[in-house]
Amino acid sequence: MEPPTPRRPVPPQGVKPVRRPVVASHAPPLRVKKRWDALEICLWLAVLAAGGGFAYYRLHPRPAAQVAETAAAKAPAAETPSVAAPIPAATPVQAPSPAVAVAPEMPSKETAPRDETPRPSPAAARTPVVESAQPLVLDETAGKKPENLARSQAALDAALSTGKWNDYVELLDRALAAELKKSLGFRAPADYDRFLANPLFAKALVQRTTLRRLSSASLAGLTSDTAHHEFAQWLLTTPEAMQSLLLAIKPDDDDAEALRVWAGLASEDPEARTKYRELALACALVFDKPFTPQWNGERLQIPAGLRYDYYKQHNEKGDLATRIHRMPAADLVWVVCAPVPISEMEWTLKKLRLRQKNWGSAYDMVKYDMEKAVTGKMKKPYESYTFAEILDKGGICGDRSYFAANTARSAGIPAVVLGGDGQRGPHAWIGYQSDEGEWSFNGRMAGYSAGNGTDAQTGKRISEQEFVRRGDKRESSSAVLAKAHRFLWLAALHTTLKDPATTDTALSFALQASPHLPAAWDAKIDLWRTVRKDAPVEQWRELVTDFKRAFADDAEQLASAKTIEENYIFNRQDAKLSLQQLKRDTKKIEEPRGRDAGKPGDAGFLTESLRRESALLRKAGTPDAIHSLYRRALEDHAKDVAVFKALANDYFAVFPAAPEDQRKAVRQIETQFERRVDTKGGGDYFDVTSANSVRSLLVRMFRDIGDEKHALALEKKSEKVGEKAKRTAL
Repeated sequence: MEPPTPRRPVPPQGVKPVRRPVVASHAPPLRVKKRWDALEICLWLAVLAAGGGFAYYRLHPRPAAQVAETAAAKAPAAETPSVAAPIPAATPVQAPSPAVAVAPEMPSKETAPRDETPRPSPAAARTPVVESAQPLVLDETAGKKPENLARSQAALDAALSTGKWNDYVELLDRALAAELKKSLGFRAPADYDRFLANPLFAKALVQRTTLRRLSSASLAGLTSDTAHHEFAQWLLTTPEAMQSLLLAIKPDDDDAEALRVWAGLASEDPEARTKYRELALACALVFDKPFTPQWNGERLQIPAGLRYDYYKQHNEKGDLATRIHRMPAADLVWVVCAPVPISEMEWTLKKLRLRQKNWGSAYDMVKYDMEKAVTGKMKKPYESYTFAEILDKGGICGDRSYFAANTARSAGIPAVVLGGDGQRGPHAWIGYQSDEGEWSFNGRMAGYSAGNGTDAQTGKRISEQEFVRRGDKRESSSAVLAKAHRFLWLAALHTTLKDPATTDTALSFALQASPHLPAAWDAKIDLWRTVRKDAPVEQWRELVTDFKRAFADDAEQLASAKTIEENYIFNRQDAKLSLQQLKRDTKKIEEPRGRDAGKPGDAGFLTESLRRESALLRKAGTPDAIHSLYRRALEDHAKDVAVFKALANDYFAVFPAAPEDQRKAVRQIETQFERRVDTKGGGDYFDVTSANSVRSLLVRMFRDIGDEKHALALEKKSEKVGEKAKRTAL
């Protein structure tokens, strides 16, 4: 059926109509078609507008309080509006403190009904539990709105009250992920600037890092220890405090006890959160275990509060050699760990007038007692082992180090006692912070490799090289370390978000900021082990080369490098290529260049490298090559008796089930000793004693191969030259 023909318009009177030819067509005139097109467009626009509005409403729901206010405004005055909670389906729980509770938003007084809900006791406040479906807002503008700030605080209150820390951390992770999606990519460190400059994002980042770093026992303590809830609220809402904790704490610290100690100090002194925050944290990390040093035959019981009060009071008076309220906790742990009573520390402030820069001279203030060194006895024995007695009667290297390091600590200067073996036997010296971010050493004798000390926080061995790195202001300043660690925290976040590519990028930015940061390298190696374990050998070799270059002086990190090489490189390449690589490593250790030139080496690095070479040669079945390897090494390192002994031990141990090779090894060791180490009875007491330590090693080896006659001859010679050296020394 044809559509009706529209009526033509009638022209005005006096105007002659224009006649157009009639065209036989079933299509309506063009003018009518235009009218239908416009109508269709309007209809489609209306549909799209309605759909867009609905989508926007679903994605951006109005706050419940705003809905309630709108409903109240439209309702008749006689009707009673319903009261809306700040967050849908929120359940009130008891908050730790009224001062931090977030009250629900209420309608205006004119329309609000009387609330008949039972109230909690005045000692507790009502805290809403935020459902996990409600996201936290970290946008720099929207996040500062009262309702969004209240939501964030309510979520923290709920976690603190219920102990559901994992749920809270997941909230933080989702909020951080939502912000990171606004980025177009992270190709340079500056691409993170907009996020790190956002205080809401930065706070959430350090908060989630802190909560993931703390142990389950520590998190449980935050919830169960209601007396310290207010401290926990302060800590978890103060980014600077959380950052200080993260930069200073170590894996072996008892973080639960450390937080308890810190909270106790803060409850006694409000400045433990402000001016003396770093001092309080340092005390917490050192006194997280009972601090009971042995002193003068008695076991001291030193509480954290007593040590904290000493440093605070004397800092306020200006008695110390430093301004400890300006020092980070990572340095202050080397101050508060002095294993002496307050009386000794007070003596230091009254009797010693040294400046921080030259405190190392305290080592030389103690006269050397040769009789004690030779016989173990003093002409004038100590009546008590005090600073005054040591200064008056002298002592040996151990006494000098004890005096210098602990008087430095008493004056507020970070210090450590170091020790090691060398050409003249075992020896002790000190390291101390001579200026801000600068470590100096005194008492070391020439030819000694890097020494070791005891970690003030964990009680474990710590290398002297740790303090050498701390003295590099280019990488170890507080600002540089904080910047590098922020990238580490971002990398950990990307790992949680299952984005390994961006994790690797963030770790690279951390290493750009601090190329020798152990934590950054550990994280990078862990990432490769997880997601790039099947990478080509060339890529693994390049990674390990950079790793070893960064830690050519760190035994623990080089041990990690060894494990990586054996698991991902050596077992996937030709043995000859592995040997060439190990030889290059050995040469770098023997002849350090660049930034490592002039630094004290470590005998352990060299001996470990040679052990790995000999293992590859033994696997290849070439014992003669092993003999040549160790013969050259003994020749090259005969001047360092400590290294010589270590090499001799390793050389002998290579052939546990080959008697002939063992005999050959012992003969080679004795030959090199007689040519290059033996003093022939000359030299001073320490030279002879050092040479006799090698003879004792040879005595044991000859007995092991069944040559008792030669072992007895060496013993008699050792006794003879030893007695002569004692007489000469005294």
